[in-house]
Amino acid sequence: METVSKAHSESRALFYFERPRLNQLFTEAARYPLVVICAGAGYGKTSAVHDFVEEYQAATAWIQLSERDNVGARFWESYTHSLTQVNLPLAKATTKLGFPDTKEKLIHYQDILHNLVEMKKRIIVLDDFHCIEEPTVIRFVEECILQNMPPETSVFLISRSTPRINIAGMVYRDQIFNISENDLRFTESELVQYFHRMDISPNQESLREVMKDTEGWAFAISLIARSYRKAPGYGGYVRNAMKTNIFRLMETEIWDGITERLQNFLTRLSLIDHLSVDFIAKLAENEEGLIADLEKQSAYVRMDSYINAYLIHPLFLEFLRQKQEFLSEEQKRETYVIAGDWCNKNGFKMDAIFYYEKTGDYQSILLILAGLTTQIPQDIAKYAAEIFDRAPEEAFDKVAFLADMHLRTYICQGLLRKSLELVKHYEAKFLKLPDDNSVKKRTLTRLYICWTYIRCLMSVTDDIFDYDIYIEKACKCVHEEDSGKLDIYYPGAWINFAGSSRKGSPEEFIAAITRNQAHIQNSYMKGFMAGELELAKGELEFYRGDTSSAATHAALAVKQARAEKQFGLMHRALLYTCVLLPRRVILPLWNRR
Repeated sequence: METVSKAHSESRALFYFERPRLNQLFTEAARYPLVVICAGAGYGKTSAVHDFVEEYQAATAWIQLSERDNVGARFWESYTHSLTQVNLPLAKATTKLGFPDTKEKLIHYQDILHNLVEMKKRIIVLDDFHCIEEPTVIRFVEECILQNMPPETSVFLISRSTPRINIAGMVYRDQIFNISENDLRFTESELVQYFHRMDISPNQESLREVMKDTEGWAFAISLIARSYRKAPGYGGYVRNAMKTNIFRLMETEIWDGITERLQNFLTRLSLIDHLSVDFIAKLAENEEGLIADLEKQSAYVRMDSYINAYLIHPLFLEFLRQKQEFLSEEQKRETYVIAGDWCNKNGFKMDAIFYYEKTGDYQSILLILAGLTTQIPQDIAKYAAEIFDRAPEEAFDKVAFLADMHLRTYICQGLLRKSLELVKHYEAKFLKLPDDNSVKKRTLTRLYICWTYIRCLMSVTDDIFDYDIYIEKACKCVHEEDSGKLDIYYPGAWINFAGSSRKGSPEEFIAAITRNQAHIQNSYMKGFMAGELELAKGELEFYRGDTSSAATHAALAVKQARAEKQFGLMHRALLYTCVLLPRRVILPLWNRR
């Protein structure tokens, strides 16, 4: 690795050019709570901020954003991982909290900041903020990062367009410092210094032509400087190519000058968003020579120590993406497999799901989603539902419980009509499979349990209590080895979902539960939802005011649920026992084994 580091240092020394004027400008900007750096691609926004924070030496969290951060969970993974660089306890606490998509979670997040953030100067950089359109992510940035940040914190928003955030109040209070394209353009003096730094001595006429043609655009100036090192002089081909097509100049000045092996490696990197140092080494199979060749392109590929990842210049990345057609399908697949496994192992679950879809690895996607709570967060559910909507039909025949997970993603979004259509589709599909199909009955069991839950929820509005029909079907399909692995179908605090004011509606709801339990007791599902019936009766008595009867039912529900390890129901029953029973009665029930 010593050779790699030396090559990187030499390459960086050759192309690196710090502009003191910009550092002074950013020093003044850092006195403000919000700094907006807004300019088009190739103006050196990221490089300028990076140079400044290295010199300024404040604790810096750098969040590199992309289009996929419009999923709240994915944004939160990026955000919390960046915090590990500056405040590990804060990173752990925010990871545990999850993306604050509710008012309560936003308040909890602010409390975490108050308790775990020290009073010292710090900078938070949100790079490529123009990629963000998701309202919940924008709201988090507005309410937490901008309006409720601790003192001595500056937020740097780097964007190609005006950020989609409500900052009218901050503008009124003079809390924003704006840096534009005009600020980032090379001045003629800086152009002379840059060329001198690279041992280039153009005549005065050529300097004027470069300034006129580029208007101080950093990326074009960098390319022109590279061409000078090969063939001194700005006139002729270089000037014409620069003016007509910047990608054509990249082809000549960068692409044609590197090995085919590096060309292939760079193109594979353009398939991936998160270029961690560890991931790069794994993809390169730890070949130091290939990594050294990569780092020689430091004008367009650099290692960022703040996020421990490589960054490719956006325009060069766009150029590389045009080369992806030359990769074989096997090369693409291998790249996505490595990326998916690395992201999954390192906590970037949303990225892992994205790459697993590219390879058709629905089993791995299923395992990630199964590791979440039964009530999948809505933004993740929406993201996953779109993936399953695109999945080929045969995937649901081969991967056990994939159809069940597809259905759950719609239920967790509250799309009950769509869920009902989907469960009917899958029932018809799986009933057509031969009986010896390994996933048929196991999948149908879970589909029918989901169907039970859908009908429970829909009974709130249609006043029809027929969900016992689907529990009966589940009982006929269930396999003995799955009997203890089924999820309960009540996620809330209440058991009785009856929403009608019609007299007798709550009793009809409980009558359906009674039929459910009769089916369950005569099948391999025996013990499933134990305590449900007693708890439903106790709950109804509680709201009718008969606390004595309610306490008896709730205590029995605790006992039955504990015996069959139905801990979700036991927890709900205990909520009532804590209200209804004195401590001298509760403690023996709780301690009894």
